[in-house]
Amino acid sequence: MTVKNLAVRDVPCRPDAIDEGPGLSDNHPSGMPEPSRADLALTKRLQDVLALVDVRVLDHIAVDGVKTVSLAERGLICWVESCPSSQ
Repeated sequence: MTVKNLAVRDVPCRPDAIDEGPGLSDNHPSGMPEPSRADLALTKRLQDVLALVDVRVLDHIAVDGVKTVSLAERGLICWVESCPSSQ
């Protein structure tokens, strides 16, 4: 299966819930919570955009209804102080 379109929507949240930075999540109804290339690309793009206003994305969690995969736990979320110098 190839994903050609990705919809992103605003979700209301409490202002105090993002003091440290936002977390992202998305539903994987296929039952496979492995992050897709689209997940990784969107996360990177959001990190780049939010960095312009000094906000860092804390995590992106893929959810299949039962299982979850955290991009931060897998080392796929890069913060300025923890990025390899090659990036």
